[in-house]
Amino acid sequence: MDDQQTERLTASAAEALRRAGAQQRPYLLIQHRDGALVAPLDTPLVLGRSAPADVVVPDTSLSRQHAKFSIEDHSVCVEDLGSTNGTLHRGKLIERTLLAHGDQVQLGAVVVTIHAAGIELEAEEIAGHDRFVKWVDEELRRARFFRRPLCLAMVRRAKGEDDVRALLQSLRPRLRPVDRLGLYANGILELVAPEVSARELKLRLLESRAVHETLLCGLAEFPEMATSTEELVGAAWGALCRATPEEQAVLADEGMPAGVRRVSGSTPALTEPQSKRMHQVMDTLERVARGVVPVLLLGETGTGKEVLARRLHELSPRCEAPLVCVNCAAIPAQLVESALFGHEKGAFTGATQQAQGVFEAADKGTVFLDEIGELPPSAQAAILRVLETKRFCRVGATKEIAVDVRIVAATHRDLDVMVAAGSFRQDLLYRLNTVSLRVPTLRERREDIARLAEELLAQAAAAHGSTPPLLDPDVIEVFERYSWPGNVRELRNVLERAVVIVHGPEITVEDLPERLRALAPGARISSPSGGTASQVIDLGMLTGDFRTRVQRLEAELLRYALECENWHQTRTAQKLDMPVRTLVHKIKVLGIRRPPKR
Repeated sequence: MDDQQTERLTASAAEALRRAGAQQRPYLLIQHRDGALVAPLDTPLVLGRSAPADVVVPDTSLSRQHAKFSIEDHSVCVEDLGSTNGTLHRGKLIERTLLAHGDQVQLGAVVVTIHAAGIELEAEEIAGHDRFVKWVDEELRRARFFRRPLCLAMVRRAKGEDDVRALLQSLRPRLRPVDRLGLYANGILELVAPEVSARELKLRLLESRAVHETLLCGLAEFPEMATSTEELVGAAWGALCRATPEEQAVLADEGMPAGVRRVSGSTPALTEPQSKRMHQVMDTLERVARGVVPVLLLGETGTGKEVLARRLHELSPRCEAPLVCVNCAAIPAQLVESALFGHEKGAFTGATQQAQGVFEAADKGTVFLDEIGELPPSAQAAILRVLETKRFCRVGATKEIAVDVRIVAATHRDLDVMVAAGSFRQDLLYRLNTVSLRVPTLRERREDIARLAEELLAQAAAAHGSTPPLLDPDVIEVFERYSWPGNVRELRNVLERAVVIVHGPEITVEDLPERLRALAPGARISSPSGGTASQVIDLGMLTGDFRTRVQRLEAELLRYALECENWHQTRTAQKLDMPVRTLVHKIKVLGIRRPPKR
């Protein structure tokens, strides 16, 4: 661009700003890794990492006093204050320039957009990703208790511009007071909408687009498409990656009955495990794959039970036949038997035609029943009959259908406890428990985290259409110290977001969520008692039944106490007022491991 073009552009910027902002002062929309904030430009403002900056954004990519914004002759002037990472406008480093309404400048990893006429936006309306996840946790608990739907959506502009202002202008007219927004990354907003289905929200979002603008949306719904926060976030992001200008809004698992997915394609590559426990699981899986007996996978949510089920199917003689995955917790109780076994026309209200069920669709293949502990008693009896006779009846029919399927079941619940409580059939447990595998949690296989992170990072970059960035060694150290309550699924979500927000060829600690940044080498946070700890115990991230949650909380408390005493077991036991032998036993049972020194 020559000097004359620059002068014309600057004059045009000033005139546009003068026309748009004659009656109102300009605003700065500041987008950073943990959210967004709005700053009215009533007086000159200095933006930086710490005081004495007027607007403080605690981002290490900023200098302490990075850039100054002021009004000059009815225009907004930005001036770099000798920052380390510089100030970019239209991809070029600048020392000083005039900005137009809608113009953006980049300060390190922070993006500042100029709004000449102001916008009806409070900073609290756009939360950072960590805060947004906690909102979803809260809404999910309500939805589960009241048995109501909940939808999570991710939205961006089809043109790929990082303009949150345009997104907000399109979305806000269609949002209800109970809907909440978060900033997933620059140019990508996330939305949680209670008590609304994905299809209803899809219609609202498409109606909200501007005449000359196309929005791309990815949507996931509880409980039909996902049953946990990590699943909702991952499913919505995956759906957004599949959205195109021709198919603007994509629903996770669209076109299948609630809770049912027919899997095609190969299993994502499985990292050769370093941990002994995972080696044992994989060895057993490969041995039993050639058989026909049912397999029961036990483990916490997000540990990769479905990936193992897919691996078992691929290694079996049934690999050319279908694999159908069923999330038993996502199917309404009154529709479970219809979803599993199909129904005849007129079998119940709304059954306008004959429908094939999961077992019929998976004939000669494999059925993966995830969260089998959530099945109602009538469906448990029907599953038991299929296991024993290889036959079933459609709902509303009298003729039996022969079927040849292998069942792989999974649950995070204690089925023995459920049998004792009368909520799960003992005879069904006996049939399913022919071969049972306990899938270790991610914190029990910390040796695998580094290689697993590299593999998931490559997958995330491929889905995003970019070259995989490198992982800073401090990031690996943080990963190995974190407790991963969401297990592998949480690790995948963290890396998928990091790929989107990273600036440069390497993912650093600053590209991680706040809950992980607190574990960075040298980072210390205040504990409620006034001490310090290098770990955050987040009750909102604990999932599973009561017993599982208590075990996780106990592990977090013990790990915190050990870190405070530099992993000296005798001093830790004294602080906790417990025998050393008891502490050693709990460390072993709960799988607590000291992070490796680097």
